[in-house]
Order: sequence, then C-alpha cells, then structure tokens
Amino acid sequence: MRQPTRLNFRLLLSILIACAFIAGCSSNRSALRIPGASFSFPKTATGFTAKQPLALAIDVQQPIDSRSKHYGEWVAGSSSKDCDTDALWLDTASSILYERVNQELSSSRLIEQALSTSPPPERLTLKSEIYAFCSKTHGFLIVRVEGIAAVRFWLERNGNVVWERKIEHVVTDNDPDYSGSQVSFIEQAMRVAMADSLRLVLRDLLREIENYGSK
Repeated sequence: MRQPTRLNFRLLLSILIACAFIAGCSSNRSALRIPGASFSFPKTATGFTAKQPLALAIDVQQPIDSRSKHYGEWVAGSSSKDCDTDALWLDTASSILYERVNQELSSSRLIEQALSTSPPPERLTLKSEIYAFCSKTHGFLIVRVEGIAAVRFWLERNGNVVWERKIEHVVTDNDPDYSGSQVSFIEQAMRVAMADSLRLVLRDLLREIENYGSK
C-alpha cells in the first residue's frame, strides 16, 4: 500500500484547519477578534420614565475609575469575575459613565427642570466609583461574550452622604438583555455586552433615585 506523500499530508492538514475555522465562524460568530472593528461605543438607553419629576437638582461628578483595585472580584453574585481587559477603543470608562448618567437623568424626566419652584429643589451631588466595566470571551469554536459592570453610587448633600448603593450586572450574548446580533465581530459583541450591562446598572440607579426623592 502506498504511503501518503508529504504533499498530500500537508494538503489534508490545511483542509482540516480550514474546516475548523469555518465551523467556528458559522456556529456562533467569527473567532477572530479584530481591534477597532467598531469604533463607537453602542448607544443603549434604559427607556426609564419617571412617574413624576422630582424636586431635585443633581450635580453629576466625573466618575472615579478604580477598576485596577478590583480585578478578580466576583460580580453580581454570579460566576463572573471582574476582568482586566475591555473593548474600549476611543472612549474611557469614566467618560462613558459620565455621559450616560447625564443623558439618562435628562431623558427619564426624573429631575424637575424648572428650578424656580417653591420651595426650591433639594440640591444634591451624585458621585460614583467604577469597580468593574469590562468584557471577556469564553470558548474557541463557539465563542461566548460577557459584559460586566459594577459601580458604586452615592448622593451627597452639603458634603454628607444621604444615599449609597453598589449596583452591578453581568450580561452575556446568550441573555435576553443582550441587544446585539449573534453574528458579529467579537470586538463589537464585547462592546454591546458592556453597554447592556451598563444600561441595567443605570436603570437601577434611576429607580433608586426615584425612590429616594419620593420619600
């Protein structure tokens, strides 16, 4: 019986590698992580609408990025740990959180816009510290993505803390809360999962502020 030639062996090996690559791409999403495949961070709104505007004036401070102090911590009571990688390309975690908090406070109609009310609105300062805001992947041929967000928020009045919560969520690309496509570059899927986890954090933040202002 003739033995396969070295050329035939190399050809067979190439075919097997190509088949494995195609299977990985078609079964979930491309196994190639391409940095910068999508530059912009996804816009994911909470859709939260206040029952009625609160007589509050809130000054949102620039968030503190403390992620490096919390790498490896468990998040949201799940099997997920904070990670030291993310898919941010042009933005920073602090700038994204600062922008989204202001957008949500405005669009939710949670804060009384007319400051000439009587009595004058309570003036508060909203501060935050980012414990986790990242994404990671699992698997080889079938790649799964997780978006992780954990933020500590607190409200101050005249320098005194009047309310404080740590809010955290994990969203995978297999969850109902995932708003992205099942066919996309991993880099984009990571950003979408991050954005969705942040969306849930901000939704809970708005609910908490509404509860505080309604007391």
